[in-house]
Amino acid sequence: MDFTKTNLVISSREPEKLGKFYSSIMGLEISGGFGLMDFCLRDRNPQKITFYKPSNKHNKARFCPPTLALCFEAYPVQDPINVIEGCIEEIISFGGELIEGPITEGFGVEAWFSDIEDNYFLVVIPLLQEDKK
Repeated sequence: MDFTKTNLVISSREPEKLGKFYSSIMGLEISGGFGLMDFCLRDRNPQKITFYKPSNKHNKARFCPPTLALCFEAYPVQDPINVIEGCIEEIISFGGELIEGPITEGFGVEAWFSDIEDNYFLVVIPLLQEDKK
């Protein structure tokens, strides 16, 4: 098989409303999809799929990361905790809910959220790695 694109699809009770939620988070315009009730967000970069091992710092009694989720990754910064705190405030203002985090890891900081339809998604702010010479 030769696939030329990788896309994510999210089932929704109100696809336009959910699409607008994510367009606010990503700063992208929402456009029409395959049919009249489908809506798309097109990123400037190609999509990627990441296979990962969840953090061992999760409170497993309260939250277990889903097998499949959207992940929004920012550009690496020197102070990821400060950046993710701003993201948390903004996502909550759009109607999202912080589920867990922020969690500091060696690669940066992550936080799990639920959207306006209770779908989980991850936000990752990588730590800017300085060149070691």
